[in-house]
Amino acid sequence: MSERLFWIRYAMDGRPNFSLRQRLAMPVDDAYLVADREYYVGFGYNETQAVGGLLPVTDGTAVVYVNRTTTDQLGGIGASAKQAIGRNLLARQIGEIFEKSRAAIQGN
Repeated sequence: MSERLFWIRYAMDGRPNFSLRQRLAMPVDDAYLVADREYYVGFGYNETQAVGGLLPVTDGTAVVYVNRTTTDQLGGIGASAKQAIGRNLLARQIGEIFEKSRAAIQGN
């Protein structure tokens, strides 16, 4: 298993944001497993954790991905509606990232 800690700087809502990320990666036979955790984030959300795997299947590779992000910004009145909207936005963004990655790998 390999482990890396690194700082990331990226734009969030038009302003710079910084986070400390820990990444664990491990090949297991023909599969590859990755765990990712951001546990210091400047603003926007508290932390995020993700686990993913590339698993061999008959016709190629299956990608498994689970993500959990928490924030204090979605409390109060209408919190459940805000959380549902946030989940849908994040799911759409992650889906677009995976689709772009697949197209790049397939050469489309």
